[in-house]
Amino acid sequence: MNLKKIEAILFDVDGVLTDGRIYYDETGNEWKAFHVRDGLMIKRMADMGFRFGAVTGRSSRLVERRMKELGVQFLMQKCMNKKSALMKFAADYDLEFEQIAFVGDDVIDLPAMALAGLAACPADADAEVKKRSDIVLEQIGGHGVLRELGERLLKAREQWGEFMHPFDPATEKPEEV
Repeated sequence: MNLKKIEAILFDVDGVLTDGRIYYDETGNEWKAFHVRDGLMIKRMADMGFRFGAVTGRSSRLVERRMKELGVQFLMQKCMNKKSALMKFAADYDLEFEQIAFVGDDVIDLPAMALAGLAACPADADAEVKKRSDIVLEQIGGHGVLRELGERLLKAREQWGEFMHPFDPATEKPEEV
């Protein structure tokens, strides 16, 4: 496992980007909660040249909307073969498998995780998924999983300062009077 080789992250949605629960109201509307820290990490890392993709076994307009907001162009919904999704993602972006991290939380994610250069999962992932992951993150699904992974990757690549630069008051130039 070489974190410095990772240039792209493909991730499951329910249980990774969300807490895995699905809420419906009495009229049939679906509700999901996404953590803004994941969103900031995706946007900043994309600005730094990283690629992102989402793959989910379900289909949801909410997921489509959130991926569009974040600029995630690769989205496969109703996908039960996530290994094939990873292969398509690699081909679409001219990546080797070892350059891709896959983040999953349930057994449906295992074939893609086995093919990826880095397999990661949230702290509350299925026990079998945790056992087969290179990294078990500290965050649980829906609570900043991609933020944590992104921080680890950027620090391993010595790019954390680049990520932090726009937000670090120490790097701000004083305003001229």
